[in-house]
Amino acid sequence: MDDYSEKILHFEIPQIVNDFGEESVAYIGSIDKQVKFKVYTSVNFKFHKYKIRGKKKPYVYIDTTPNEHNMYDGYVFNAPMLERISVIAVFKDPRQVQEFMENEGCCEMSLSEADNMTWIASEVKQNLITKKLRYYRQFIPQPIPNT
Repeated sequence: MDDYSEKILHFEIPQIVNDFGEESVAYIGSIDKQVKFKVYTSVNFKFHKYKIRGKKKPYVYIDTTPNEHNMYDGYVFNAPMLERISVIAVFKDPRQVQEFMENEGCCEMSLSEADNMTWIASEVKQNLITKKLRYYRQFIPQPIPNT
C-alpha cells in the first residue's frame, strides 16, 4: 500500500468464504445502506485509481490472509470522514462471527436469527427437496447394453 497520500482506514472482519471472491461480500458501505463501496479481495485494487469513472469513490480491499486475531484485515480508501461501516457477507464460521459480535459489541443481528427454524423454513426445505428428487427421478437414463 505504497504511494497513497490519503488516510487509509483499517478494520477487521471475521473470515469470509473465499470460493466466491468479491461476490462473497454482498455489501460493505455506510451503516444506513445508502452508499455501497467497491470490494476487492485481490491485488487488483491498486489499479482502481486509474479508472476513468469512479476513481474518487470509496473502495475496500480485504486481505484474505488471517492476521494474528484469526480475522481478515480490511482497508477503506477514499473515505476520510468514515467512522463506522456495515458488512453483509458469507462468513466461514458462525462461531467466529458470534465471538466478534461479543467482543466488539457492535452488531445488530444475532445468530438466533440465522438459526431460527420455524415451520415455514422446514416447509421450504421440504418443498425444495421434493422438487429436486422429482426432477432427478424423471430424467434417469435407461440402462443400455454395452455390446
